[in-house]
Amino acid sequence: MIEDYIITKLNIDSIKEYGVLDLVWQVFLEFEAPDYSDEGIQEFKKFININSIEQRSSKNEMLFWGFFSGETIAGVIAARQNRSLLLDHHPKPCANFYSQQKITAISDLYKAQFLL
Repeated sequence: MIEDYIITKLNIDSIKEYGVLDLVWQVFLEFEAPDYSDEGIQEFKKFININSIEQRSSKNEMLFWGFFSGETIAGVIAARQNRSLLLDHHPKPCANFYSQQKITAISDLYKAQFLL
């Protein structure tokens, strides 16, 4: 179980610094890609391209939050301003703990960002 964790909003610099999109890609390949066509996999890869993410992020069209265990990123969630959950990626070892804790924390952060 992960004892110490923090969930924080990420900007484009922290997305790059912590390799957020690499984590998203790795988790996608392991857990999601087997159910996708080759074309679907390539579309997802384009979707998480750093230039595409940077453009959406700079317009506040897409917001990211990172789940950290110490200095290590353990998961990421991203959402559109229209409240659509886009990405929810974390490696298997922390899946249960992460899933239980992140929903409440991210929900609270998201509401504070858009609904108040």
